[in-house]
Amino acid sequence: MGWAIKVAIFLVGGTLLLDQLEAFAFMDAFPISPNKAFTVVLLGLAAMNWIVAGGKIPGNRKSKWLIAFYFSLAVSSGHAAVQGVGFTWIMLRWTTLISMLLFYYLLLYVLRDRKTLDLFLFSMMVSGVIATASAFLLEGSGGYYGPVRRSGLGSGENQAAGNLLMLLPFVFALTHRRPSLFQKTTLVGIAVVFVVGFAVALSRSAFLAALAMGAMWGLRMRRLSDLRVVAAGLVFVVIAYLVAPEGYASRLESLVNIFQSTRTAYTDEIGYRASIYQAGFIAFVENPVIGVGLEQFVDWAGRRDASMIGVHEIHNAVLKVAANQGLLGVVPYLALLLVTFLDFSRVQVVARAYRHLQDYELDQLYVRALTAQVGFVGILVVGMFQPGTFWRGIWALFAISTVLIELTRQRLNELGVGQSAPQPELFERSDDPTRPGPAGPATFGGNSDSPLGEAPSPSRGFQT
Repeated sequence: MGWAIKVAIFLVGGTLLLDQLEAFAFMDAFPISPNKAFTVVLLGLAAMNWIVAGGKIPGNRKSKWLIAFYFSLAVSSGHAAVQGVGFTWIMLRWTTLISMLLFYYLLLYVLRDRKTLDLFLFSMMVSGVIATASAFLLEGSGGYYGPVRRSGLGSGENQAAGNLLMLLPFVFALTHRRPSLFQKTTLVGIAVVFVVGFAVALSRSAFLAALAMGAMWGLRMRRLSDLRVVAAGLVFVVIAYLVAPEGYASRLESLVNIFQSTRTAYTDEIGYRASIYQAGFIAFVENPVIGVGLEQFVDWAGRRDASMIGVHEIHNAVLKVAANQGLLGVVPYLALLLVTFLDFSRVQVVARAYRHLQDYELDQLYVRALTAQVGFVGILVVGMFQPGTFWRGIWALFAISTVLIELTRQRLNELGVGQSAPQPELFERSDDPTRPGPAGPATFGGNSDSPLGEAPSPSRGFQT
């Protein structure tokens, strides 16, 4: 069954970012994308594997915040129903909400080793390549004022560019595993495709995200060899700027014109979004606890001010949650973002602490945590200018951070870390042999003092 699960994992990752690809429809109202269909197949295979081989989902710090966030969604849905929103619409929306939650926990169960994780990362890259290729086969959008922008099957241009930026650091992670010349050439080719896809999307938020990612990588540099990555990032920005369609410069200049009070069509567009941000903040202030209702901001704004009738939703993932779900939703959502970021940092801290062991696997996990964190910063920045609360890429990183925590814990147990680990700042010293520290091995089983947190009971994983 192991090979079938791996094929399903590849298919799920390979369609993950193709939001515009819908192959089936039931009752003309319930679209099922290939990604959702493949996720259902993977869920079925994982359930069969669990019945045969057992295994547990790794414990993680996000579960309590996920419960709180989904509780706020339920309250927000009830609030929307009271306002007259149809039951069918709410249920259709909840199919997506439930699928995202199942997607998160499904990844925790099936990504049980680094090679399977790498398979999923590579499959997401394939998804990004397909999205970029389709951008040249499908008609692009001209936006409001500027040149043609392209995203193909990768949803909107900003989201597509954000997804490509999220995936780009993983190219470095996979080249770090000593690939063959063919594999390395393939990965470099994928990186070039991502640069082209980033450029033709003409996304200002993605450009800012690329700068933030470069700064993040600079802060995480530990060796002089890391300078090559920063240099590659600068080359990436320059090439993207040079190959971008005519009109890209004017879009970027609009960011400067805002502060110089120079009116252009682009700054008028940004001013329009700013007015929606202001309305979103007012919606949150007037409804601070439970918000205005599940995705009800647009209707609320139209009722409150006739000039706001027909506005689009809030182009900020956090403010969107705050306006629609209030504090009940935005607090756990911010906690999910913070915990994910910190989990990536924890893996890096622990892997560096044991670098004296010169273990290949720990080094690989460190690189994946670093690159995932850089990609996470990128897609977060894009999400600050887009309604990206439920983007699949972000939720995949939620799961990957937890998977990396678990894989690092497992590797330390395999190494039998004990007296050779000078970790007084990470582990408490104890004479109890079941506790990590200079006096005993690092078992991590149910040990809350571990820098990686508590671990579930050992599991058998996939049965092959």
